[in-house]
Amino acid sequence: MRNLLAANFARLWRDKLFWIGMAVMAGLQAFELSMLYVEHLQYGVENHLENVLYVYGVFGPIVMSVFLSMFLGTEYSDGTLRNKLIVGQRRSHIYLANLMVCGAAGLLFSLANLLVSLALGIPMFGLRVPVLSVVTHTLCTFFMILAFAAIFTLIGMLCHSKAFTVAVSILLVFGFFMVGLVVKQCLMAPEMESHYEMSVDGEFVETDPQPNPKYLRGTKRKFYEFLDQFLPGGQILANSRMMEESDNDRTLVLYDVVWVVLTAGGGILLFQRKDLK
Repeated sequence: MRNLLAANFARLWRDKLFWIGMAVMAGLQAFELSMLYVEHLQYGVENHLENVLYVYGVFGPIVMSVFLSMFLGTEYSDGTLRNKLIVGQRRSHIYLANLMVCGAAGLLFSLANLLVSLALGIPMFGLRVPVLSVVTHTLCTFFMILAFAAIFTLIGMLCHSKAFTVAVSILLVFGFFMVGLVVKQCLMAPEMESHYEMSVDGEFVETDPQPNPKYLRGTKRKFYEFLDQFLPGGQILANSRMMEESDNDRTLVLYDVVWVVLTAGGGILLFQRKDLK
């Protein structure tokens, strides 16, 4: 196991695509912060660092979907996987070693983005929230990144084709994101809603609030709240602070652990039975 990890990390440090991914993650945040600062100088818009501090929760899974698919696909295309089996390595150890290096790569991508945010964003905008709050929520987002790494490892270890793995992984990220948006919008529907009608004087007047038929109630609302917190798309929205503040960090971490355990356990079982000839 130790030799597998050493070999995987040695290959990671030599991988040009990995360093390109690091540069992309850092560059995206530097560009975003620069645009926000220019907007502040030109138009006096008051921007806050905490509003964009966790955007790696959005960028990270996208970059990971490409890099990890290519990284794991090389195991098949270069014959590395077959060689590991020939020298007597267990399939479970091979899978776990790849999962660990994929998780580490995802965390490093996130750190590249986060460190740029702190290094440039604090001098530009300052930091209004307590440092402890930043640390605890950052740890929560890292668990989400590990959950995505486990999902991409499952796909990459069970598919031979790099192109197919990349396509499936990217589509999965955007699919999760779109489902998360739909679920979030359903939950954000107001309980009461008003309309505007034209009066006899030709003016638009607001009607009395009426129950909104799209508002979720009872068991249906609890089910949607579960989906919002459990599905990776909802976690992207919550952890990146894209739509609203989240106070469910512990619950999100628990669901991330569930994702890691289920995908890793299922992936190992399926990989044990996979025909690699």
